[in-house]
Amino acid sequence: MKIQIIEEPPVSDRLIKSWSDFVFNHPSGNIFQSKDFFMLCYQTPGYKPLTVFAIDGKENICGVMQGVIMNERDPLISLFSARAIAWGGPLSTDLDTYTLLVEKYERALGKRVIYSQIRPIGPASNTDLLIRSGFKREPHLDIFNDLTGGEQHMFSKIQNEKRRKIRRSKDKGVIVRQVESDFETEAAVSLITGLYNNIGLPAPPRKLLTGAKSALGEAVKIFVAIFENKIIGSRIVLCYRDMVYEWYAASNSEYQNKYANDLLPWEVMLWASQNGFRIFDFGGAGNPLEKYGVRDFKLSYGGEVVEVSRFTHVHKPFFMLFGKKGIRLYRIIKKVSK
Repeated sequence: MKIQIIEEPPVSDRLIKSWSDFVFNHPSGNIFQSKDFFMLCYQTPGYKPLTVFAIDGKENICGVMQGVIMNERDPLISLFSARAIAWGGPLSTDLDTYTLLVEKYERALGKRVIYSQIRPIGPASNTDLLIRSGFKREPHLDIFNDLTGGEQHMFSKIQNEKRRKIRRSKDKGVIVRQVESDFETEAAVSLITGLYNNIGLPAPPRKLLTGAKSALGEAVKIFVAIFENKIIGSRIVLCYRDMVYEWYAASNSEYQNKYANDLLPWEVMLWASQNGFRIFDFGGAGNPLEKYGVRDFKLSYGGEVVEVSRFTHVHKPFFMLFGKKGIRLYRIIKKVSK
């Protein structure tokens, strides 16, 4: 078995096909370990994908670990916040390959990041191997909604107050559909980046969101809530195999009484169920030891809480500590300057 590391788009058709086939057929295969996600991140300013392949004696891929090195535009902020995130985590056919992928991936990162993090999709596996490799396990929750029961069953699992808000939103004239133009895509993205700026967090690069459709094709769906011809809410989801993954979401707070933020998740889940998907991954629900309003909001749709954990390997402890304090200061400054 040999190891190959890429940071530039591959040119070998055989490698691309083997990569796509391996991820799609792996029991834990996910869009974040795919070639298409690599290309999306490669074309996004501030993002640099790093992929490690394990290749067997027949030149077929038998393991993949892909992460993204993320840097902020401001060099000073980037100095204290450069990190690498591997969504979905390593995919391999055996434990030895899994260990080798993690080792080579961490070594390839070198001194380019303050920390690296693995964010599994679904319950974490091989946790002992990650801990022995220098990662620290952090408790983290996710929420999964079963889409297989049909519309009536899914709606019955939603909490009563949430059902009332969904009905109110429709009664007030809010409709949900997918975007139909580049203009609507830009409006949907603006809601998302605006939300991050308002809460004092670095927003995802616009190019990541506006370029997702061209890089990922039909795997990306952008839904918008519309009231009187104005987009007042948006949700971007990623579709892969039998799962729909909530990626980014936002709504216009000026239209809070239209309940678009309550209607959108239901309409997305209903669309996913009607189109043959089995699971809606509602995304992060925070640390189980801490109160988290977002978790309560997501749970009101009747999903199941799953302990997924996150795994963090700190490469530069001083910069990590200073960076956390810097983020808190950044949030304060953003709120004061509004």
